[in-house]
Amino acid sequence: MSKKYMRIWAIVLFILLCFIGYGGYRYYHNGIYNKLLDKADSYMKNGEYKKAVDTYEEALKYENNDNIKNNIKQAREKLDETLKAQLKDKKEDNVDKKNTENKNSSYSNSEIDTITKEKAVELTAEYYKSKNENTKFAFDHEDIRNNETYYVIQVFDSMEDHSATAGWYYVNKKSGKVYEWDLGDNKLIPIN
Repeated sequence: MSKKYMRIWAIVLFILLCFIGYGGYRYYHNGIYNKLLDKADSYMKNGEYKKAVDTYEEALKYENNDNIKNNIKQAREKLDETLKAQLKDKKEDNVDKKNTENKNSSYSNSEIDTITKEKAVELTAEYYKSKNENTKFAFDHEDIRNNETYYVIQVFDSMEDHSATAGWYYVNKKSGKVYEWDLGDNKLIPIN
């Protein structure tokens, strides 16, 4: 073979190896991507919306796809719905518990609430640090924790087409202390 044909074969072989390498790379990443999608879909079916959102976001690193963005949006909406349903159930349980406690005990003057709902909202707004022009504060319900009664305040950003909850805050009805609710650990973290 002449040098001319050797060069042509070398170039063809090089191009072929590049295609094979690229194909292997895409095959590997598509495999990971598809596994992540399957995992996220199973999380959605099992009601584990937080894990589904995290897994979908990880899948976005491999392929920026509008379907995944829609799936993330759906998972976040389901997560918000689930949290609101849990809060509603908890609110109903606490109202029942409070009604039972009120029937079983007399209300002494030392237990009179010193903080109003409006004052609780003001205190939360005062201590909340990440305010912007869209940030809103709203009384949601009362809650009892460790025999203490709290006002529960929702902090959210109100947009034109939706609202996004930024956090939940508890204000002690007697002392006025403000706490941030850590949803993951179900703990109250003092902020004042």
